Amino acid sequence: TVEDPFRPAELCFGARGRFFARAVATDAQGTVDILTAAAKHKGTSVCEILQNCVIFNDGIGMNQYCVYLL
Repeated sequence: TVEDPFRPAELCFGARGRFFARAVATDAQGTVDILTAAAKHKGTSVCEILQNCVIFNDGIGMNQYCVYLL
């Protein structure tokens, strides 16, 4: 069975959330910045931390992060 992918950002904004952030585990300072901003946000925060699978994607670098605020 093929299922639709789970999209945390859609869930967050669909529930009228106002803070969603996505970070990459290989970017330690970016992840710390996002988690700090989430902790300071008044209200509920949703953070998605992406990490590389060393079994299937060994050696692929991911160094981007972004914050979505409404």
